[in-house]
Amino acid sequence: MDEFRKSIDLIDNQLMELLINRLHIVKEIGEYKRENNLPILDKNREQLIYDKINNKYISDVENNFVKSIYIKLMEETKKIQS
Repeated sequence: MDEFRKSIDLIDNQLMELLINRLHIVKEIGEYKRENNLPILDKNREQLIYDKINNKYISDVENNFVKSIYIKLMEETKKIQS
């Protein structure tokens, strides 16, 4: 059990770092969009992300899990960029 938990802890640490990096980039994108009078919402970009998820994950469980995370990520992204 300890080895499983160590593996999960390692993955969690990596996820946190990646999410923080993503947040910094999202803020920069928001600034760019404001400076260039671009809309916050880009439905084409969102659809590309969902298509990528649908093509990458084979099982419905994986697909639904990853998609639910990305839905939340994109909701928060829009709030940050607004």
